[in-house]
Amino acid sequence: MRTRANFHPQERFFAVEGDSFRQHHPAYRSLLARDPLRMPHATAQAAGRWTARAIEYGYEQRASMLVEGTWRNASVPMGAIEQAAEHGYRGTM
Repeated sequence: MRTRANFHPQERFFAVEGDSFRQHHPAYRSLLARDPLRMPHATAQAAGRWTARAIEYGYEQRASMLVEGTWRNASVPMGAIEQAAEHGYRGTM
């Protein structure tokens, strides 16, 4: 199998997936135990902030990034592409 690492082994690369940050929220475990349907809403602000920081770090490191997201609010991924271009990146969807 050919991967990005086969073609660009010298590049720094990481994937940013905002949902993976939810588990670090201080109330995550208790929300899952007592109100799991409320957990996504309750952790959204923190997960979004941590995702933004991870992307900022990627820009600082000039790393290639794969940023996972949804089209629930189309302005978010479109804004991310514009922001990436402002940092000298080429973005595709």
